[in-house]
This record gives sequence, structure tokens and C-alpha cells, in this order.
Amino acid sequence: GLQIGSRHVSTVAAGYGIEVVDPLLAPSFVGAVAAWGGRWGPIGRTEAMRRLFVDVLPDALLSRTS
Repeated sequence: GLQIGSRHVSTVAAGYGIEVVDPLLAPSFVGAVAAWGGRWGPIGRTEAMRRLFVDVLPDALLSRTS
């Protein structure tokens, strides 16, 4: 689903001369996050969000439970 949706958005944007870039889907970013989890898998959501976005998002958003 995500790949199809992303491809569709890119196709539509290309018709207007726009290139869509999603840094959170870049293979290098996804690979780095996957490796970051280590042998036992990813850290919890809140800790991951804090490590990635502590300087740009408020803690209430980083630590939300829903």
C-alpha cells in the first residue's frame, strides 16, 4: 500500500514538474533506523521519537500514547 501510494503521488507530481522526496522513506534512513534497533529489535516508540526529534517536537507529542 505505502509503495503504491508513494508511487502514485510521485507520478501525479511529475506531471506538474515536481519531484517528491520523502526523507523518512529514503533507503539510507530506513536502513539506519533498522540497524539502530540492534539484535533485540527497536527501542520503544517514545525513546525512538525522542532520539530522532527531541530538538524539533514538543515532549507532549513525542511521548503520546495514542
